[in-house]
Amino acid sequence: MKLSIGGERKRDGWVTLNADPRYEPDIVAAVPPLPPYVVDRQWDEVEAFHMVEHVHRWEAVELVSQIHWALAPGGRFVVELPDISYCMKVFLGQVKPPRGAEHQFDLWGIYGDWNHRNPLYCHKFGYTPKTLCDMFVEAGFQRGMLKVKPAETHYPQRDFRLEAYKEEPCTTT
Repeated sequence: MKLSIGGERKRDGWVTLNADPRYEPDIVAAVPPLPPYVVDRQWDEVEAFHMVEHVHRWEAVELVSQIHWALAPGGRFVVELPDISYCMKVFLGQVKPPRGAEHQFDLWGIYGDWNHRNPLYCHKFGYTPKTLCDMFVEAGFQRGMLKVKPAETHYPQRDFRLEAYKEEPCTTT
C-alpha cells in the first residue's frame, strides 16, 4: 500500500491525502493528526513532497511519528522540500539562482507561494538536511535508516530528498 500526502495528482496504486478538495484526493484531511484510516494501515511507502514545511515544526514531529508508526517494517517514507540554507544564501546574494525561476529560489523557498492567496501554500518552518534528519530521529526513525539524496522533483538545485526507512523487526531462529 502506498500513500501520497499533499500531492496534487493521482497515480495508479497510490492513495492520495490532501487538505485541498480541489485536487480530488481519496482522503480530504488536514494533517496532523493522520486520520484513523491512515494510521490503522501498514503502508509500504509514504511520500510527502513539498508538504512537511507547510506545517509547524511541532506538528511535523507528530506527523512523522505517526507515519513511522503506520509504516510496515522495511517501509519507506520519502520527503522532498527546499533547503532553507540554500534559499537564504540566494536571498542574501551569496548564491546566484538558475535563470528562469529566480523568484522560486529565495523568498518563495523560505515562505512558500503567496500567489495562491491560500494558507495551505505557505511555509511554516524551514529545514536543512541536518535539521530534518534530527527531527526524524526525534519522531522515532533510526539515524542509520535515513538517507539524504538530491531532489528528484521541483528544483534539484534548491531542494533535497530524505528517504527514511522503518527498521525490520528482529527475528530469531
